[in-house]
Amino acid sequence: MVQLGLAAFRADLIRETHSCLMEICGHKKEKELLAQGLAWVKHRDRNVEQEKLEKRRLVPYHQHINLELLDAVFLSSAMLLEIPLLAKQEIYPDHHYI
Repeated sequence: MVQLGLAAFRADLIRETHSCLMEICGHKKEKELLAQGLAWVKHRDRNVEQEKLEKRRLVPYHQHINLELLDAVFLSSAMLLEIPLLAKQEIYPDHHYI
């Protein structure tokens, strides 16, 4: 989904970008959802087998997606969608937009 969102941003499809990236970036757990890092949960709650399974699930480093780029694209797409709505509210304050 993230790759589709980044490709949509490159193709100037801002709504599609935002909808694709909202699922991942809306939770602020991008690293865990993309299998690029382990969740920092209390280590005493996990046993050795669970930790080995989590480490095996991780994506190799050379396949990681830059999380700063992902965040910048998501926030830029959100801003490009919100600014026209805010401008309309300034011109027509009685109308309610969703």
